[in-house]
Amino acid sequence: MRRTRESELQYRTVFENVREVIFQTDDEGRWTLLSPAWEEITGYPVGDRLGAGLAGLRSPG
Repeated sequence: MRRTRESELQYRTVFENVREVIFQTDDEGRWTLLSPAWEEITGYPVGDRLGAGLAGLRSPG
């Protein structure tokens, strides 16, 4: 159990601090996971894009 927690912490640390976008989509192309880099790069809040896909994206105003 301890190794699992350590592994999860290591993964979360990388996920939250990497400068590239890490993402996961469902079978219909909707984002189910977006790393914090998404907001830094695009200007769109992660929470606003989860459950959506690329459709409808414009340059943030």
